[in-house]
Amino acid sequence: QKQLKGISAFAGAAIMGDGRVALVLDPVGLAQRASVISGARGRALGEQETSAGTTEIESHALLLFAPTAGGRMAVPLAHVARLEEFPRSRLEPLGERLVVQYRGEILPLLDISAELAALAVRPSSFGPEPASPTDVVSVVVYDAGAERIGLIVGAILDIVTDPLSVRALANRNGVLFTAVVHDQVTEFVDVAALIAATKPQHLQSIT
Repeated sequence: QKQLKGISAFAGAAIMGDGRVALVLDPVGLAQRASVISGARGRALGEQETSAGTTEIESHALLLFAPTAGGRMAVPLAHVARLEEFPRSRLEPLGERLVVQYRGEILPLLDISAELAALAVRPSSFGPEPASPTDVVSVVVYDAGAERIGLIVGAILDIVTDPLSVRALANRNGVLFTAVVHDQVTEFVDVAALIAATKPQHLQSIT
């Protein structure tokens, strides 16, 4: 699993027109690695020093999205294979799940908002009402290691690399923790827990 963290030649990532995630080169970092400029000069050009005594968790490349029920959530960009949009008519029921035919596979789909609601100990009386179904479904193709799964989301918001300086414990099942990203409270999804909660009904992708 490749990470951008610690690789000075890369500044971040961007979403291409076909849904692929592409790396963005950092000219200063690249020049440092090629010994064109010194590390000290590169730091002066490309970095801002953090004030003394400030402790921050290391930066992570994140995909930010809004789930179908509203709010703001994130998953590690390293696990994101592709971002797709499907006509709702292409989604097919298979048992108790939805699937879509995708690049020679049967890709199982998981609506994050619906699964979080199913895991809730008691229904929440707070938060926005679920959005009305649209004709197009936004899907994050997520690499879960042994399998791929399509995460149904409301909207893709951004790709960021932010220091997670403020964290809080999760207040519901299916969430790893909560942090402040770009000055907004963001929940970090526990995708592994959501997948486990849907088994044995969950269908592994079939090539």
